[in-house]
Amino acid sequence: MAKKNQSPAPPRTSVIDAELAIIPDEQLMVFPETERETVKSVLVNLQRLFDSALKAANQWMTLSPESRLKIRQMSPQLEDTWDRLDAVGRGDLHPRLVAAPGKTAALMRKMPIDMQTHYLVNKFEVALEGGDSMMVDLKNMTLDYKRQVLDFDRNAGTVRVRSLAEQRAWLAQQERDRKAKEARQNQMKKEERPGLYRIEKKRGFIDPEKAADGLTFAEAKDFYEAFKRCMK
Repeated sequence: MAKKNQSPAPPRTSVIDAELAIIPDEQLMVFPETERETVKSVLVNLQRLFDSALKAANQWMTLSPESRLKIRQMSPQLEDTWDRLDAVGRGDLHPRLVAAPGKTAALMRKMPIDMQTHYLVNKFEVALEGGDSMMVDLKNMTLDYKRQVLDFDRNAGTVRVRSLAEQRAWLAQQERDRKAKEARQNQMKKEERPGLYRIEKKRGFIDPEKAADGLTFAEAKDFYEAFKRCMK
């Protein structure tokens, strides 16, 4: 018996999801009773904004490539928006991130869709010294934490999250690099003429008493030549 042709699953039309609720209903109790309905209205309207982004992406993807190209050409100032609608339509971008501003959202847009969905509501686990770890929201992560936790592939334009083991390995490598740099700095050439100048770590220091009197041409030339030798 021949199988009936199955119609494709309809596109997702809503991002309303209990797991991704902006603020769960049970947490609305923290607001004054006189404001709860207003707070809920704000959240509902914001959710509709997310739904509108998803709806626009679904509609965008039904257009022919020629029509989409014409739209891009007619409104080049929205180039990033059209790119994001493409990504939502392909399932590569969460609708909440279409119009989200800031560096945090920009980072999340580079993540795989499952990571975007996960970290919209969950924090990152950050490895600490001594084997401990702590949970940190992306928007609260320092630059050092972002460098430690997030692995950027600049060629592919993607971001992935390092595991705790990978973070600890990264921290260990950073410490080795720091010590190697410190050792190189300590091995840098030094020169000194007591009562005149001292040169170390690529910096020159004139003796305070001599600085008050000023250098002669010969002394200044000697200081300059010594500085050049230490830079080699």
